[in-house]
Amino acid sequence: DGAPLLFDRVLADVPCSGDGTLRKYPALWEKWTPQDAIGLHHRQFTILCRGLDLLHVSGRLVYSTCSLNPLENEAVVAAALRRYGSAIELLPLPDLEGLCGNPGLSEWLVPHPSVKEGICWARPEEVPAELRERVRANCFPAPSGSAEAEAWRRCCHHCRRFL
Repeated sequence: DGAPLLFDRVLADVPCSGDGTLRKYPALWEKWTPQDAIGLHHRQFTILCRGLDLLHVSGRLVYSTCSLNPLENEAVVAAALRRYGSAIELLPLPDLEGLCGNPGLSEWLVPHPSVKEGICWARPEEVPAELRERVRANCFPAPSGSAEAEAWRRCCHHCRRFL
């Protein structure tokens, strides 16, 4: 009938740098860099948005990575919340007996895409113009003191970081 196929539940277990598995797979240390996340952020954001677009109203989506890098986690979720506004809501996890985690970060830095540079930025305006296509504004937290930053601060603890 041409109506879109929508789902009650979506699991977005997105491709990631895998830095959360370094303890289990020590060989990853040889090729891992904090900058890996910059190359993955846009793909992860796109997958999350596609998952949200496929949800029924009142549907639920779980976003998951095996990374501890905030560019792959909090930055992706915060960017989706900014994009969709009040159409979506970040909910707390149900009680998962025996599973402890830390709350999501409210702020983070974004590294230069080149490992050699050793530079991190707190705001998108700090990124040189020639890098802004690679280091997108939605990698950053909302500007401090803004309504978006306050909204993120109120819900970021619903993101969970598990070791």
